[in-house]
Amino acid sequence: MNHIRHHGSHTTMAHSGARYRPHDPHCSPRHPLGSIGDQRSYSQDVRCRLGRSSACTAVSRGGEESEANGGPLEETGRRETGSFIEQTRQILRRSDRQRRQSLASPWKESSSAVSFSNTHRSISQYVRLFSTSASSHESGTPALSLDKTFRVLALESSADDSCAAIVDSDRRILSNIVIKQHELNAKWGGIYPLEAQHAHEANIPRAIRLSLDEARMMVDDVDAIAYTRGPGMRSCLAACATSAKSLAAAHNKPLIGIHHMQAHALTPLLTEQNPPQYPFLTLLASGGHTQLVLVKSLNEYKIVCDTLDMQVGRAFDKVARFLFLTPSSTDSPGAILSRYAALPTLPPYDTDPLPALTVPLSASHVQRARLNYTFSGLVSSVNRLFENQEIGESQKREGSRLFQIAAVEHLVAKTRDAIWSLEEGGLTGLNGLVISGGVGANSLLRQRMKEMLNDYGRTSPSKAEIKAHYPPPALCTDNAVMIANAAILRIKDGQQGERYDLPIRPKWSLEDLYDDDKPKLDAPIST
Repeated sequence: MNHIRHHGSHTTMAHSGARYRPHDPHCSPRHPLGSIGDQRSYSQDVRCRLGRSSACTAVSRGGEESEANGGPLEETGRRETGSFIEQTRQILRRSDRQRRQSLASPWKESSSAVSFSNTHRSISQYVRLFSTSASSHESGTPALSLDKTFRVLALESSADDSCAAIVDSDRRILSNIVIKQHELNAKWGGIYPLEAQHAHEANIPRAIRLSLDEARMMVDDVDAIAYTRGPGMRSCLAACATSAKSLAAAHNKPLIGIHHMQAHALTPLLTEQNPPQYPFLTLLASGGHTQLVLVKSLNEYKIVCDTLDMQVGRAFDKVARFLFLTPSSTDSPGAILSRYAALPTLPPYDTDPLPALTVPLSASHVQRARLNYTFSGLVSSVNRLFENQEIGESQKREGSRLFQIAAVEHLVAKTRDAIWSLEEGGLTGLNGLVISGGVGANSLLRQRMKEMLNDYGRTSPSKAEIKAHYPPPALCTDNAVMIANAAILRIKDGQQGERYDLPIRPKWSLEDLYDDDKPKLDAPIST
Protein backbone atom coordinates (compact mmCIF):
# COMPACT_ATOMS: atom_id res chain seq x y z
CA MET A 1 0.00 0.00 0.00
CA ASN A 2 1.24 3.47 -0.83
CA HIS A 3 1.61 5.83 2.11
CA ILE A 4 1.38 9.52 1.26
CA ARG A 5 2.80 12.10 3.62
CA HIS A 6 2.34 15.85 3.25
CA HIS A 7 5.27 18.17 4.07
CA GLY A 8 4.41 21.81 3.47
CA SER A 9 3.96 22.30 -0.27
CA HIS A 10 5.58 18.97 -1.15
CA THR A 11 4.10 15.48 -1.08
CA THR A 12 6.28 12.44 -0.50
CA MET A 13 5.50 8.93 -1.78
CA ALA A 14 6.82 6.86 1.12
CA HIS A 15 7.15 3.62 -0.81
CA SER A 16 9.73 4.92 -3.32
CA GLY A 17 11.16 8.04 -1.81
CA ALA A 18 10.06 10.00 -4.91
CA ARG A 19 8.89 13.57 -4.35
CA TYR A 20 6.80 15.77 -6.58
CA ARG A 21 5.27 19.22 -6.36
CA PRO A 22 1.53 19.32 -7.10
CA HIS A 23 1.74 22.78 -8.68
CA ASP A 24 4.85 22.11 -10.78
CA PRO A 25 3.92 21.89 -14.52
CA HIS A 26 6.67 19.26 -14.94
CA CYS A 27 5.07 17.03 -12.31
CA SER A 28 2.42 14.40 -12.92
CA PRO A 29 0.67 15.22 -16.25
CA ARG A 30 -2.85 16.54 -16.36
CA HIS A 31 -5.57 13.94 -16.48
CA PRO A 32 -5.76 12.72 -20.12
CA LEU A 33 -9.54 13.21 -20.22
CA GLY A 34 -9.90 16.43 -18.29
CA SER A 35 -8.82 18.31 -15.18
CA ILE A 36 -11.11 16.72 -12.60
CA GLY A 37 -8.89 13.79 -11.65
CA ASP A 38 -6.76 14.12 -8.54
CA GLN A 39 -3.10 13.97 -9.57
CA ARG A 40 -1.96 11.80 -6.68
CA SER A 41 -4.86 9.36 -7.17
CA TYR A 42 -4.13 9.35 -10.90
CA SER A 43 -0.45 8.54 -10.56
CA GLN A 44 -1.22 5.75 -8.06
CA ASP A 45 -3.98 4.44 -10.34
CA VAL A 46 -1.79 4.14 -13.43
CA ARG A 47 1.00 2.55 -11.38
CA CYS A 48 -1.43 -0.17 -10.25
CA ARG A 49 -2.82 -0.65 -13.76
CA LEU A 50 0.42 -1.02 -15.73
CA GLY A 51 3.00 -1.94 -13.13
CA ARG A 52 5.49 0.42 -14.79
CA SER A 53 7.46 1.49 -11.71
CA SER A 54 10.22 3.18 -13.72
CA ALA A 55 7.77 5.14 -15.79
CA CYS A 56 5.82 6.13 -12.69
CA THR A 57 8.99 7.38 -11.08
CA ALA A 58 9.69 9.41 -14.21
CA VAL A 59 6.19 10.88 -14.23
CA SER A 60 6.22 11.71 -10.54
CA ARG A 61 9.66 13.36 -10.69
CA GLY A 62 9.32 15.23 -14.01
CA GLY A 63 12.71 16.60 -15.04
CA GLU A 64 14.43 16.01 -11.72
CA GLU A 65 17.19 13.52 -11.26
CA SER A 66 16.18 9.88 -10.92
CA GLU A 67 17.15 8.50 -7.54
CA ALA A 68 17.27 5.02 -9.01
CA ASN A 69 19.79 5.94 -11.79
CA GLY A 70 21.63 8.72 -10.01
CA GLY A 71 21.50 11.09 -13.05
CA PRO A 72 19.24 12.93 -15.53
CA LEU A 73 16.57 11.06 -17.44
CA GLU A 74 17.82 9.61 -20.69
CA GLU A 75 16.02 10.07 -23.98
CA THR A 76 14.85 6.47 -23.85
CA GLY A 77 13.18 7.23 -20.51
CA ARG A 78 11.33 10.17 -22.06
CA ARG A 79 10.10 8.01 -24.95
CA GLU A 80 8.97 5.40 -22.42
CA THR A 81 7.11 8.07 -20.46
CA GLY A 82 5.35 9.29 -23.59
CA SER A 83 4.38 5.74 -24.49
CA PHE A 84 3.14 5.19 -20.94
CA ILE A 85 0.91 8.29 -21.05
CA GLU A 86 -0.55 7.28 -24.40
CA GLN A 87 -1.37 3.81 -23.06
CA THR A 88 -3.01 5.42 -20.06
CA ARG A 89 -5.18 7.59 -22.33
CA GLN A 90 -6.33 4.49 -24.20
CA ILE A 91 -7.16 2.65 -20.97
CA LEU A 92 -9.25 5.52 -19.63
CA ARG A 93 -11.05 6.04 -22.95
CA ARG A 94 -11.94 2.33 -23.01
CA SER A 95 -13.09 2.47 -19.39
CA ASP A 96 -15.25 5.48 -20.16
CA ARG A 97 -16.95 3.59 -23.00
CA GLN A 98 -17.55 0.62 -20.70
CA ARG A 99 -19.10 2.87 -18.07
CA ARG A 100 -21.49 4.36 -20.64
CA GLN A 101 -22.48 0.88 -21.79
CA SER A 102 -23.05 -0.13 -18.14
CA LEU A 103 -25.40 2.82 -17.65
CA ALA A 104 -27.31 1.93 -20.80
CA SER A 105 -27.67 -1.71 -19.63
CA PRO A 106 -27.48 -1.53 -15.81
CA TRP A 107 -27.81 -5.29 -15.22
CA LYS A 108 -24.86 -6.24 -17.48
CA GLU A 109 -21.65 -6.49 -15.54
CA SER A 110 -18.47 -5.07 -17.01
CA SER A 111 -15.65 -7.55 -17.51
CA SER A 112 -12.96 -5.13 -16.42
CA ALA A 113 -12.54 -2.37 -13.88
CA VAL A 114 -14.28 0.90 -14.68
CA SER A 115 -12.47 4.17 -14.15
CA PHE A 116 -14.38 6.76 -12.17
CA SER A 117 -12.51 9.67 -13.82
CA ASN A 118 -14.57 11.18 -16.60
CA THR A 119 -14.80 14.40 -18.56
CA HIS A 120 -16.98 17.30 -17.44
CA ARG A 121 -19.27 16.50 -20.34
CA SER A 122 -19.55 12.84 -19.29
CA ILE A 123 -20.31 13.72 -15.67
CA SER A 124 -23.06 16.17 -16.61
CA GLN A 125 -24.51 13.50 -18.87
CA TYR A 126 -24.62 11.04 -15.96
CA VAL A 127 -26.26 13.62 -13.68
CA ARG A 128 -28.97 14.25 -16.24
CA LEU A 129 -29.53 10.52 -16.64
CA PHE A 130 -29.84 9.96 -12.87
CA SER A 131 -32.17 12.95 -12.49
CA THR A 132 -34.46 11.56 -15.17
CA SER A 133 -34.48 8.21 -13.39
CA ALA A 134 -35.28 9.88 -10.07
CA SER A 135 -38.22 11.80 -11.50
CA SER A 136 -39.67 8.58 -12.89
CA HIS A 137 -39.87 7.21 -9.33
CA GLU A 138 -41.51 10.18 -7.65
CA SER A 139 -44.72 8.24 -7.11
CA GLY A 140 -43.06 4.99 -6.03
CA THR A 141 -40.68 2.19 -6.86
CA PRO A 142 -41.36 -0.15 -9.80
CA ALA A 143 -44.64 -2.04 -10.06
CA LEU A 144 -44.77 -5.82 -9.57
CA SER A 145 -46.55 -8.30 -11.82
CA LEU A 146 -48.93 -10.70 -10.05
CA ASP A 147 -49.24 -13.08 -12.99
CA LYS A 148 -46.84 -15.58 -11.45
CA THR A 149 -45.39 -16.61 -8.11
CA PHE A 150 -43.29 -13.82 -6.70
CA ARG A 151 -40.70 -13.74 -3.92
CA VAL A 152 -40.06 -11.09 -1.27
CA LEU A 153 -36.79 -10.48 0.58
CA ALA A 154 -37.63 -8.88 3.94
CA LEU A 155 -35.49 -7.23 6.64
CA GLU A 156 -36.34 -6.63 10.31
CA SER A 157 -34.33 -4.80 13.01
CA SER A 158 -36.87 -2.90 15.12
CA ALA A 159 -35.23 -3.92 18.42
CA ASP A 160 -32.25 -6.20 19.03
CA ASP A 161 -32.69 -8.98 16.43
CA SER A 162 -31.12 -8.67 12.97
CA CYS A 163 -33.38 -10.62 10.62
CA ALA A 164 -33.63 -11.46 6.92
CA ALA A 165 -35.99 -13.88 5.18
CA ILE A 166 -37.34 -14.80 1.77
CA VAL A 167 -40.98 -15.89 1.37
CA ASP A 168 -42.91 -16.48 -1.83
CA SER A 169 -46.53 -15.75 -2.70
CA ASP A 170 -47.39 -19.47 -2.45
CA ARG A 171 -46.81 -19.25 1.34
CA ARG A 172 -43.47 -21.02 1.25
CA ILE A 173 -40.69 -19.89 3.61
CA LEU A 174 -37.50 -20.15 1.54
CA SER A 175 -35.14 -18.83 4.22
CA ASN A 176 -35.29 -17.39 7.73
CA ILE A 177 -32.22 -15.87 9.42
CA VAL A 178 -32.29 -14.32 12.92
CA ILE A 179 -29.09 -13.00 14.54
CA LYS A 180 -29.67 -12.18 18.22
CA GLN A 181 -27.87 -9.87 20.64
CA HIS A 182 -28.56 -11.61 23.96
CA GLU A 183 -24.91 -11.57 25.04
CA LEU A 184 -24.70 -7.85 24.31
CA ASN A 185 -27.96 -7.22 26.20
CA ALA A 186 -26.67 -9.17 29.19
CA LYS A 187 -23.60 -6.94 29.30
CA TRP A 188 -25.67 -3.73 29.41
CA GLY A 189 -28.65 -5.03 31.38
CA GLY A 190 -31.04 -4.60 28.44
CA ILE A 191 -31.08 -3.19 24.93
CA TYR A 192 -28.60 -0.32 24.68
CA PRO A 193 -29.73 1.51 21.50
CA LEU A 194 -26.30 2.69 20.33
CA GLU A 195 -24.70 -0.72 20.80
CA ALA A 196 -27.71 -2.39 19.20
CA GLN A 197 -27.36 -0.10 16.19
CA HIS A 198 -23.67 -0.96 15.82
CA ALA A 199 -24.52 -4.66 16.01
CA HIS A 200 -27.21 -4.26 13.33
CA GLU A 201 -24.76 -2.49 11.04
CA ALA A 202 -22.55 -5.59 11.21
CA ASN A 203 -25.30 -8.22 11.29
CA ILE A 204 -27.84 -7.02 8.70
CA PRO A 205 -25.46 -7.50 5.70
CA ARG A 206 -24.52 -10.90 7.08
CA ALA A 207 -28.19 -11.87 7.54
CA ILE A 208 -28.96 -10.85 3.95
CA ARG A 209 -26.11 -12.95 2.61
CA LEU A 210 -27.09 -15.99 4.73
CA SER A 211 -30.73 -15.65 3.72
CA LEU A 212 -29.88 -15.56 0.00
CA ASP A 213 -27.53 -18.52 0.42
CA GLU A 214 -30.14 -20.54 2.30
CA ALA A 215 -32.68 -19.88 -0.47
CA ARG A 216 -29.99 -20.43 -3.15
CA MET A 217 -30.77 -17.11 -4.76
CA MET A 218 -29.24 -13.83 -5.76
CA VAL A 219 -30.86 -10.44 -5.15
CA ASP A 220 -32.02 -10.29 -8.77
CA ASP A 221 -33.99 -13.51 -8.18
CA VAL A 222 -36.35 -11.83 -5.70
CA ASP A 223 -39.20 -9.65 -6.90
CA ALA A 224 -39.61 -7.12 -4.08
CA ILE A 225 -37.84 -5.83 -0.98
CA ALA A 226 -39.72 -5.34 2.33
CA TYR A 227 -38.59 -3.87 5.63
CA THR A 228 -39.92 -2.79 9.03
CA ARG A 229 -40.81 0.93 8.97
CA GLY A 230 -41.90 0.96 12.60
CA PRO A 231 -42.64 1.02 15.42
CA GLY A 232 -39.38 0.39 17.27
CA MET A 233 -36.11 2.01 18.24
CA ARG A 234 -35.17 4.73 15.77
CA SER A 235 -31.51 3.79 15.40
CA CYS A 236 -32.37 0.11 15.00
CA LEU A 237 -35.13 0.73 12.45
CA ALA A 238 -32.72 2.84 10.40
CA ALA A 239 -30.42 -0.15 9.89
CA CYS A 240 -32.91 -2.31 8.00
CA ALA A 241 -34.60 0.66 6.31
CA THR A 242 -31.34 1.92 4.80
CA SER A 243 -30.32 -1.56 3.68
CA ALA A 244 -33.72 -2.28 2.11
CA LYS A 245 -33.92 1.04 0.27
CA SER A 246 -30.38 0.62 -1.05
CA LEU A 247 -31.11 -2.90 -2.32
CA ALA A 248 -34.37 -1.82 -3.92
CA ALA A 249 -32.76 1.17 -5.64
CA ALA A 250 -29.67 -0.71 -6.82
CA HIS A 251 -31.64 -3.65 -8.23
CA ASN A 252 -34.74 -1.73 -9.37
CA LYS A 253 -37.12 -3.69 -7.11
CA PRO A 254 -40.43 -2.57 -5.56
CA LEU A 255 -40.00 -1.39 -1.95
CA ILE A 256 -42.63 -2.16 0.72
CA GLY A 257 -42.51 -0.77 4.28
CA ILE A 258 -44.38 -2.78 6.92
CA HIS A 259 -45.86 -2.05 10.36
CA HIS A 260 -44.17 -4.40 12.83
CA MET A 261 -47.30 -5.21 14.85
CA GLN A 262 -49.41 -5.75 11.74
CA ALA A 263 -46.88 -8.36 10.69
CA HIS A 264 -47.23 -10.14 14.06
CA ALA A 265 -51.03 -10.09 13.79
CA LEU A 266 -51.06 -11.57 10.27
CA THR A 267 -48.55 -14.38 10.86
CA PRO A 268 -51.23 -17.13 11.17
CA LEU A 269 -52.40 -16.25 7.66
CA LEU A 270 -49.06 -17.68 6.53
CA THR A 271 -48.52 -20.55 8.96
CA GLU A 272 -51.97 -22.12 9.45
CA GLN A 273 -53.75 -24.41 7.04
CA ASN A 274 -57.09 -22.84 8.04
CA PRO A 275 -56.18 -19.26 8.99
CA PRO A 276 -58.68 -16.97 10.73
CA GLN A 277 -60.97 -14.82 8.61
CA TYR A 278 -61.69 -11.15 9.24
CA PRO A 279 -62.71 -9.91 11.72
CA PHE A 280 -60.60 -11.53 14.44
CA LEU A 281 -58.82 -10.45 17.61
CA THR A 282 -55.07 -10.52 18.15
CA LEU A 283 -53.21 -10.29 21.45
CA LEU A 284 -49.84 -8.67 20.72
CA ALA A 285 -47.74 -9.55 23.78
CA SER A 286 -44.07 -8.64 23.56
CA GLY A 287 -41.37 -6.43 25.02
CA GLY A 288 -42.48 -3.51 22.88
CA HIS A 289 -46.29 -3.82 22.97
CA THR A 290 -49.09 -5.38 24.97
CA GLN A 291 -52.35 -4.76 23.13
CA LEU A 292 -55.56 -6.54 22.27
CA VAL A 293 -56.48 -5.44 18.74
CA LEU A 294 -59.55 -6.00 16.61
CA VAL A 295 -58.42 -6.81 13.06
CA LYS A 296 -61.28 -5.72 10.76
CA SER A 297 -59.41 -6.11 7.47
CA LEU A 298 -55.88 -6.17 6.12
CA ASN A 299 -55.31 -2.47 6.80
CA GLU A 300 -58.02 -1.63 9.39
CA TYR A 301 -57.34 -2.11 13.11
CA LYS A 302 -58.91 -0.98 16.38
CA ILE A 303 -57.04 -1.13 19.71
CA VAL A 304 -59.42 -2.61 22.29
CA CYS A 305 -57.13 -2.99 25.29
CA ASP A 306 -53.71 -1.42 25.92
CA THR A 307 -51.14 -1.32 28.72
CA LEU A 308 -51.15 1.47 31.27
CA ASP A 309 -47.42 1.28 32.03
CA MET A 310 -44.86 -1.29 30.93
CA GLN A 311 -45.24 -4.10 28.42
CA VAL A 312 -45.51 -7.71 29.59
CA GLY A 313 -42.29 -8.76 27.84
CA ARG A 314 -40.38 -5.96 29.51
CA ALA A 315 -41.84 -7.00 32.89
CA PHE A 316 -40.65 -10.59 32.34
CA ASP A 317 -37.15 -9.29 31.52
CA LYS A 318 -37.03 -7.01 34.58
CA VAL A 319 -38.00 -9.77 37.00
CA ALA A 320 -35.48 -12.16 35.38
CA ARG A 321 -32.68 -9.65 35.94
CA PHE A 322 -33.78 -8.89 39.50
CA LEU A 323 -33.65 -12.64 40.30
CA PHE A 324 -30.18 -12.91 38.68
CA LEU A 325 -31.30 -15.68 36.33
CA THR A 326 -28.40 -17.05 34.29
CA PRO A 327 -28.30 -15.27 30.91
CA SER A 328 -28.18 -17.18 27.64
CA SER A 329 -26.81 -16.44 24.19
CA THR A 330 -29.86 -18.01 22.55
CA ASP A 331 -32.82 -17.03 24.76
CA SER A 332 -34.22 -13.79 26.14
CA PRO A 333 -34.42 -13.18 29.92
CA GLY A 334 -38.20 -13.69 29.72
CA ALA A 335 -37.80 -17.11 28.11
CA ILE A 336 -35.27 -18.08 30.79
CA LEU A 337 -37.75 -17.00 33.50
CA SER A 338 -40.41 -19.26 31.97
CA ARG A 339 -38.03 -22.22 32.17
CA TYR A 340 -37.23 -21.49 35.83
CA ALA A 341 -40.96 -21.22 36.60
CA ALA A 342 -41.52 -24.74 35.22
CA LEU A 343 -38.83 -26.31 37.44
CA PRO A 344 -39.81 -28.15 40.67
CA THR A 345 -39.84 -25.95 43.77
CA LEU A 346 -37.05 -26.36 46.31
CA PRO A 347 -37.02 -26.14 50.14
CA PRO A 348 -38.41 -24.30 51.97
CA TYR A 349 -41.01 -23.43 49.33
CA ASP A 350 -41.87 -27.05 48.44
CA THR A 351 -43.67 -27.45 51.76
CA ASP A 352 -44.35 -23.78 52.57
CA PRO A 353 -44.93 -21.88 49.31
CA LEU A 354 -45.19 -18.11 49.28
CA PRO A 355 -48.69 -16.61 48.84
CA ALA A 356 -49.78 -15.87 45.29
CA LEU A 357 -49.30 -12.36 43.97
CA THR A 358 -52.40 -10.22 43.56
CA VAL A 359 -53.58 -10.11 39.95
CA PRO A 360 -53.81 -6.43 38.88
CA LEU A 361 -57.21 -4.82 38.23
CA SER A 362 -58.98 -7.94 39.43
CA ALA A 363 -61.29 -6.34 42.03
CA SER A 364 -64.95 -6.82 41.13
CA HIS A 365 -65.70 -3.09 40.82
CA VAL A 366 -62.95 -2.49 38.27
CA GLN A 367 -62.77 -5.86 36.55
CA ARG A 368 -64.96 -4.96 33.57
CA ALA A 369 -64.69 -1.17 33.80
CA ARG A 370 -60.93 -0.98 33.19
CA LEU A 371 -60.00 -2.61 29.89
CA ASN A 372 -56.27 -2.18 30.41
CA TYR A 373 -53.19 -4.21 31.16
CA THR A 374 -50.68 -3.23 33.84
CA PHE A 375 -47.50 -4.99 34.99
CA SER A 376 -45.39 -2.52 36.98
CA GLY A 377 -47.14 -3.52 40.23
CA LEU A 378 -46.24 -7.17 39.68
CA VAL A 379 -42.58 -6.31 39.16
CA SER A 380 -42.57 -4.29 42.40
CA SER A 381 -44.26 -7.14 44.27
CA VAL A 382 -41.51 -9.60 43.32
CA ASN A 383 -38.87 -7.06 44.35
CA ARG A 384 -40.48 -6.67 47.78
CA LEU A 385 -40.68 -10.44 48.30
CA PHE A 386 -36.91 -10.89 48.19
CA GLU A 387 -35.49 -7.43 48.86
CA ASN A 388 -33.98 -8.44 52.24
CA GLN A 389 -32.97 -11.98 51.26
CA GLU A 390 -30.06 -13.56 49.53
CA ILE A 391 -31.37 -14.83 46.21
CA GLY A 392 -30.44 -18.46 45.70
CA GLU A 393 -31.77 -21.20 43.48
CA SER A 394 -34.91 -21.65 45.62
CA GLN A 395 -35.77 -17.96 45.42
CA LYS A 396 -35.15 -17.88 41.67
CA ARG A 397 -37.61 -20.70 41.00
CA GLU A 398 -40.26 -19.46 43.42
CA GLY A 399 -40.09 -15.86 42.26
CA SER A 400 -40.28 -16.92 38.60
CA ARG A 401 -43.27 -19.17 39.28
CA LEU A 402 -45.24 -16.55 41.23
CA PHE A 403 -44.65 -13.80 38.69
CA GLN A 404 -45.47 -15.90 35.63
CA ILE A 405 -48.74 -17.14 37.11
CA ALA A 406 -49.91 -13.63 38.04
CA ALA A 407 -48.84 -12.07 34.72
CA VAL A 408 -50.53 -14.78 32.65
CA GLU A 409 -53.73 -14.68 34.71
CA HIS A 410 -53.87 -10.91 34.25
CA LEU A 411 -53.53 -11.23 30.46
CA VAL A 412 -56.20 -13.93 30.32
CA ALA A 413 -58.66 -12.09 32.60
CA LYS A 414 -58.46 -8.73 30.80
CA THR A 415 -58.66 -10.40 27.38
CA ARG A 416 -61.82 -12.18 28.48
CA ASP A 417 -63.29 -8.92 29.79
CA ALA A 418 -62.50 -7.17 26.51
CA ILE A 419 -64.17 -9.89 24.40
CA TRP A 420 -67.24 -9.78 26.62
CA SER A 421 -67.39 -5.98 26.33
CA LEU A 422 -67.17 -6.16 22.52
CA GLU A 423 -70.04 -8.62 22.29
CA GLU A 424 -72.16 -6.56 24.66
CA GLY A 425 -71.47 -3.60 22.38
CA GLY A 426 -73.00 -5.44 19.44
CA LEU A 427 -69.96 -7.02 17.76
CA THR A 428 -70.69 -10.53 16.55
CA GLY A 429 -68.98 -13.02 14.32
CA LEU A 430 -65.47 -12.95 15.79
CA ASN A 431 -63.48 -15.56 13.91
CA GLY A 432 -60.70 -16.26 16.35
CA LEU A 433 -58.07 -14.94 18.73
CA VAL A 434 -54.44 -14.79 17.55
CA ILE A 435 -51.78 -14.80 20.30
CA SER A 436 -48.51 -13.44 18.92
CA GLY A 437 -45.39 -11.56 19.96
CA GLY A 438 -42.49 -12.92 21.98
CA VAL A 439 -44.59 -13.69 25.07
CA GLY A 440 -47.05 -15.48 22.77
CA ALA A 441 -44.60 -18.39 22.78
CA ASN A 442 -45.10 -18.85 26.56
CA SER A 443 -46.59 -22.34 27.07
CA LEU A 444 -48.58 -21.40 30.18
CA LEU A 445 -50.19 -18.44 28.37
CA ARG A 446 -51.19 -20.66 25.46
CA GLN A 447 -52.71 -23.25 27.77
CA ARG A 448 -54.66 -20.73 29.88
CA MET A 449 -55.95 -18.81 26.83
CA LYS A 450 -57.26 -22.03 25.30
CA GLU A 451 -59.02 -22.95 28.55
CA MET A 452 -60.51 -19.45 28.84
CA LEU A 453 -61.89 -19.51 25.30
CA ASN A 454 -63.43 -22.95 25.81
CA ASP A 455 -65.14 -21.73 28.96
CA TYR A 456 -66.16 -18.44 27.33
CA GLY A 457 -67.98 -20.25 24.53
CA ARG A 458 -70.28 -21.85 27.12
CA THR A 459 -70.98 -18.71 29.18
CA SER A 460 -70.79 -15.74 26.78
CA PRO A 461 -73.88 -13.82 25.62
CA SER A 462 -73.57 -15.17 22.06
CA LYS A 463 -72.49 -18.71 23.06
CA ALA A 464 -70.17 -18.49 20.06
CA GLU A 465 -66.98 -20.51 19.97
CA ILE A 466 -63.78 -18.51 19.49
CA LYS A 467 -60.77 -20.48 18.35
CA ALA A 468 -57.21 -19.67 19.46
CA HIS A 469 -54.50 -19.35 16.81
CA TYR A 470 -50.81 -19.54 17.68
CA PRO A 471 -47.91 -18.97 15.28
CA PRO A 472 -45.01 -21.40 15.69
CA PRO A 473 -42.83 -20.31 18.67
CA ALA A 474 -39.95 -19.41 16.33
CA LEU A 475 -42.24 -16.95 14.53
CA CYS A 476 -43.66 -15.39 17.71
CA THR A 477 -40.45 -13.49 18.43
CA ASP A 478 -39.15 -10.88 16.00
CA ASN A 479 -38.41 -12.28 12.56
CA ALA A 480 -38.40 -11.20 8.91
CA VAL A 481 -40.73 -13.97 7.73
CA MET A 482 -43.71 -12.09 9.15
CA ILE A 483 -42.51 -8.88 7.42
CA ALA A 484 -42.33 -10.69 4.07
CA ASN A 485 -45.77 -12.23 4.63
CA ALA A 486 -47.36 -8.85 5.40
CA ALA A 487 -45.69 -7.38 2.30
CA ILE A 488 -47.05 -10.20 0.12
CA LEU A 489 -50.57 -9.63 1.46
CA ARG A 490 -50.29 -5.89 0.78
CA ILE A 491 -49.01 -6.54 -2.76
CA LYS A 492 -51.90 -8.92 -3.46
CA ASP A 493 -54.24 -6.23 -2.12
CA GLY A 494 -52.97 -3.80 -4.77
CA GLN A 495 -50.02 -2.09 -3.06
CA GLN A 496 -47.17 -1.40 -5.46
CA GLY A 497 -43.74 0.04 -4.80
CA GLU A 498 -43.45 2.84 -2.23
CA ARG A 499 -41.38 6.00 -2.37
CA TYR A 500 -37.81 5.93 -1.13
CA ASP A 501 -38.34 9.07 0.96
CA LEU A 502 -40.91 7.57 3.35
CA PRO A 503 -39.45 8.04 6.87
CA ILE A 504 -39.19 5.37 9.53
CA ARG A 505 -41.83 5.68 12.27
CA PRO A 506 -40.57 4.78 15.78
CA LYS A 507 -43.98 5.76 17.22
CA TRP A 508 -46.75 4.36 15.03
CA SER A 509 -50.23 3.28 16.08
CA LEU A 510 -51.98 0.44 14.29
CA GLU A 511 -54.97 2.73 14.00
CA ASP A 512 -52.94 5.12 11.79
CA LEU A 513 -51.74 2.49 9.38
CA TYR A 514 -50.04 3.68 6.15
CA ASP A 515 -51.52 7.18 6.33
CA ASP A 516 -48.46 8.78 4.71
CA ASP A 517 -47.58 6.53 1.76
CA LYS A 518 -49.69 8.23 -0.90
CA PRO A 519 -47.76 9.36 -4.01
CA LYS A 520 -46.31 12.86 -4.10
CA LEU A 521 -47.28 14.49 -7.39
CA ASP A 522 -44.69 17.27 -7.30
CA ALA A 523 -41.89 15.68 -5.31
CA PRO A 524 -38.53 17.43 -5.76
CA ILE A 525 -35.67 15.46 -7.25
CA SER A 526 -32.96 14.65 -4.75
CA THR A 527 -29.44 15.41 -5.89
